[in-house]
Amino acid sequence: MSDIRNPKLLYLKGALFLILGLMAAGILLGPSLFGMLVPEAFQFVFP
Repeated sequence: MSDIRNPKLLYLKGALFLILGLMAAGILLGPSLFGMLVPEAFQFVFP
Protein backbone atom coordinates (compact mmCIF):
# COMPACT_ATOMS: atom_id res chain seq x y z
CA MET A 1 0.00 0.00 0.00
CA SER A 2 2.86 2.38 0.69
CA ASP A 3 4.16 1.92 -2.87
CA ILE A 4 0.95 3.27 -4.33
CA ARG A 5 1.01 6.35 -2.13
CA ASN A 6 4.69 7.09 -2.62
CA PRO A 7 5.66 6.99 -6.32
CA LYS A 8 9.30 7.64 -5.45
CA LEU A 9 9.57 4.22 -3.77
CA LEU A 10 7.99 2.55 -6.78
CA TYR A 11 10.44 4.30 -9.09
CA LEU A 12 13.43 3.30 -6.97
CA LYS A 13 12.33 -0.35 -6.91
CA GLY A 14 11.89 -0.32 -10.69
CA ALA A 15 15.30 1.25 -11.20
CA LEU A 16 16.87 -1.38 -8.97
CA PHE A 17 15.41 -4.24 -11.02
CA LEU A 18 16.52 -2.54 -14.25
CA ILE A 19 20.08 -2.19 -13.00
CA LEU A 20 20.21 -5.78 -11.75
CA GLY A 21 18.84 -7.03 -15.07
CA LEU A 22 21.43 -5.10 -17.04
CA MET A 23 24.22 -6.41 -14.83
CA ALA A 24 23.02 -10.00 -15.24
CA ALA A 25 22.78 -9.63 -19.02
CA GLY A 26 26.25 -8.14 -19.16
CA ILE A 27 27.73 -10.97 -17.13
CA LEU A 28 25.99 -13.67 -19.17
CA LEU A 29 26.38 -12.21 -22.66
CA GLY A 30 29.50 -10.08 -22.33
CA PRO A 31 32.33 -12.57 -22.63
CA SER A 32 30.56 -14.98 -24.99
CA LEU A 33 29.35 -12.32 -27.43
CA PHE A 34 32.63 -10.40 -27.23
CA GLY A 35 34.62 -13.57 -27.85
CA MET A 36 32.46 -14.50 -30.82
CA LEU A 37 32.69 -11.09 -32.52
CA VAL A 38 36.36 -10.26 -31.94
CA PRO A 39 38.25 -13.30 -30.63
CA GLU A 40 41.68 -11.61 -30.78
CA ALA A 41 40.56 -8.73 -28.59
CA PHE A 42 38.83 -11.18 -26.25
CA GLN A 43 42.08 -13.10 -25.76
CA PHE A 44 43.90 -9.82 -25.07
CA VAL A 45 41.37 -8.65 -22.47
CA PHE A 46 40.73 -12.08 -20.89
CA PRO A 47 44.05 -13.98 -21.04
